[in-house]
Amino acid sequence: MARNDLTTADLMPGDLVFSKINDLSNATHVEIFTGGSHFAATSVHAVNNPGKQMQRVMGTSFAENDAKVVFRCNTPALAKAAAKRAVRWSAYENRYDKDRIDVKTAFREMLKNLNTGDADVRAEMRRLFNERGRFRAIKYTARRDGILCYPGDQEGGGGRGMTCCMFAIICYQAAALTPFVKALGQSSAFTHVSDKKMGRKDLSELKPAMKSAGFASKDYQQYATYIGCIQAQNEYAIDWSVARKTAVQKGAPGAKWVGYTYVPSILMWQDPPSFNGFDWDATLTSGMCLDAKIAAPQNVFESLEADPAMWTFVGRFAHSEAAAPTDAQKAVYQAALLQNKQAGEEMRKDWTQRTR
Repeated sequence: MARNDLTTADLMPGDLVFSKINDLSNATHVEIFTGGSHFAATSVHAVNNPGKQMQRVMGTSFAENDAKVVFRCNTPALAKAAAKRAVRWSAYENRYDKDRIDVKTAFREMLKNLNTGDADVRAEMRRLFNERGRFRAIKYTARRDGILCYPGDQEGGGGRGMTCCMFAIICYQAAALTPFVKALGQSSAFTHVSDKKMGRKDLSELKPAMKSAGFASKDYQQYATYIGCIQAQNEYAIDWSVARKTAVQKGAPGAKWVGYTYVPSILMWQDPPSFNGFDWDATLTSGMCLDAKIAAPQNVFESLEADPAMWTFVGRFAHSEAAAPTDAQKAVYQAALLQNKQAGEEMRKDWTQRTR
């Protein structure tokens, strides 16, 4: 039974905590609770606060307040694995991606202005997952032993960072898919798992390679469709005359890094014959079968709500007037943030040096 008096003591690693002012408001943010991963009561999320120079994936001290609601995965092992994944990736402090928020906002406004109901929105999210989200999930799972967003991808352009819900979704998807996807770690410095730079020649060479590996012809067709989608200037076919948002379009794809090998996500799948018969719902939970790139916090909230077999609504945080932290507590908190930031910078520096 859902509670209305939750505190951080009631949370478990892997819990998804949504910012939601009241029952009628949309969720505006989501974070993964990881316990004492960085310091006491830590959550990991993609933070966007330019005023405080926080625009990155990072661990922060989780504060109790009445604007938070909690969902818990009913598979404890998966929840713990997702929390560990969040901690591992947050060490690199991958940047926050503002451009993706603009696209999500426009996409959501388009659906809203077309009078699309909640069930229809979930159906659209599921369609996008089947068309694109599966390959993104494989790509990020393959990067699990290295950096979530490659250093070279930090240099300008959209689509090269994280948003809060994208990070939360990917952590769960990668945790669930680890047994089924090969890993490409930091040791492979000049090899990237990436689909963005696949050209016509690459696709023509990939087709026989996939057939030889045991993939079905429809697997290739689905992957080729995905490539066509992610390379389109208006990837989500947003009707800008309906959406109340300035268009955020893609520019021309950048050149490949000379000397690098780009491995398509599909080739990281461990057992090619199993790909199209794979039970994504049972493995990821149907609540996490979302295209991480386009889903907004409210979409994630509703998707988990619609999957009661695998996700439990734990409840809401208690209404409380917490005392302001003391100067000593603030100093400890800031020191912990600085230590984690420095550790992430050193890890990224080390990885970047090895790619030169």
